[in-house]
Amino acid sequence: MIYRLMVSTFGFSGLAEIGHGRRTTFGFSPLDPEAQMFSLGQIDHQEFGSILAGRLINANKLANQNGKRLLVREHTHSYFFNPDVPEVIPKGPSWIADRFEQEIGDKPHVVVTVRDPVDSWLGLRRHFNHLKPDRFEDYCQIYNQFFDRVEDWQKLGNPVHVFKYEDCVVDPETTMSELARFLKLEYTGLDVSAAFNTASSGNSGRQSASLSLRKRRPFTMKLVNATRDNAEYNKLCSRLGYEPFHSSLTAAGRRSAMFYSMLSPLGKIGSMAEKPGRWIYSLIKSGEGLN
Repeated sequence: MIYRLMVSTFGFSGLAEIGHGRRTTFGFSPLDPEAQMFSLGQIDHQEFGSILAGRLINANKLANQNGKRLLVREHTHSYFFNPDVPEVIPKGPSWIADRFEQEIGDKPHVVVTVRDPVDSWLGLRRHFNHLKPDRFEDYCQIYNQFFDRVEDWQKLGNPVHVFKYEDCVVDPETTMSELARFLKLEYTGLDVSAAFNTASSGNSGRQSASLSLRKRRPFTMKLVNATRDNAEYNKLCSRLGYEPFHSSLTAAGRRSAMFYSMLSPLGKIGSMAEKPGRWIYSLIKSGEGLN
């Protein structure tokens, strides 16, 4: 959703989910012979990375010719959390930035959005459960390693702007206004409806036509326990500005976690997120029970 807000607000030429950290499943792609070769293992990551970077540089030229600036939403997760080969992990927060500077002689502006680590983890496991890491502790460690690169990039004088997903959802006007100052662009106001109607070349992110904080997805006591005495998690909360999960958990939240912990072995948590009453009824009626 943030990507679409940026495209609609500033009139960018946008590309989403760009990256070569992992080979995608081979599918119908008649306009992309090199991607077919990459998917089939006929060219390696380095070869396809050079091809992809060249394409993005050309896309930037085409956008400029049409009076637009290019916005690229990178597929960051595939580089830092589950790369096919370690060699694709960038030295900075962005694999594109280095290549652009070498080719066009200018440092791209890098925008980094962060989200509460617990909500980010729950979303990952809900929609992309096949991806690694498998443990919350490992996720926090890699998240910290990524943010080390963000801070190092800033110390080198590179233009980097960081903001929270939650701040953008609650107050998109202020978020986009601050982003405009960072990008040195004129800000004339926000049209949220235009953002929802903006086409995206990627398929992840918010799909509903509502800009508001979401209720936290169901979680179990396993996650609650994983946040306790977790140095990596506490470090991440401190540097990103989030209150630790275990210290803010209410009695009702704990009861909910215990309830979902009982359901977890049955594999019903994801489905219960939307209609819990129906699942409780179907579980009892079918004799699966909650023992």
